[in-house]
Amino acid sequence: MKIRGSKTDQERAGATIAIARGDVACPAKALREWLDAGGIESGPIFRPIDKGGTVRTTRLTDRSVANIVKAYASRAGFDASVFSGHSLRAGFLTSAAGKGASIFKMMDVSRHKSVDTLRGYATQSCSRLALKPAASSARIGASPCAAITGSPNAIPTSP
Repeated sequence: MKIRGSKTDQERAGATIAIARGDVACPAKALREWLDAGGIESGPIFRPIDKGGTVRTTRLTDRSVANIVKAYASRAGFDASVFSGHSLRAGFLTSAAGKGASIFKMMDVSRHKSVDTLRGYATQSCSRLALKPAASSARIGASPCAAITGSPNAIPTSP
């Protein structure tokens, strides 16, 4: 997928990223199904759907994404006021860190250019959780977020 520009690409040089296949949830399959259902052959991938169910040709705005995230957070029983579109990125980093993912893989996927930026980002997310050490982390006595935060005691190891 071609990304023309982003917050991390101020020069708007663009980037081509891979959409991975998965065993439990397959983003590549979900993307293909969305493109087919929406009749999308070019242009923005993420588009609004009008009240009549027609996929529009314009892109979703950042405000629309935030409203969608808030609506689903509320439907799931969470306080929607603490969620935003940014919660998707923070949630990914929290989950990846909790599973013991490589900081370099996380940087590749999130397109962070600085380890320090990612560390600060993930430290906030990790500190909100009470994660038990993953099996691989337990062998070395570190929490799942230790690779990111640099501290084996970055988060509690028991709830």
